[in-house]
Amino acid sequence: MKTVSFQGIKLSPAQRQRLEIERRFKAALVTPLQQQVNETLQVLESRKEQGAKPEKVWFLLR
Repeated sequence: MKTVSFQGIKLSPAQRQRLEIERRFKAALVTPLQQQVNETLQVLESRKEQGAKPEKVWFLLR
């Protein structure tokens, strides 16, 4: 993630628009996605504590 300081700098309208689009994107997509990942990890941890075997994702067909 970039750290940007805008002290003493004026943004052009196009730059302001791009910054606003990036903020909306993060709020709309990244935050819910991170929440979903955290929930999935919690479910996996609880299953692990209960002794459940992990799901078989890959299997061999002959």
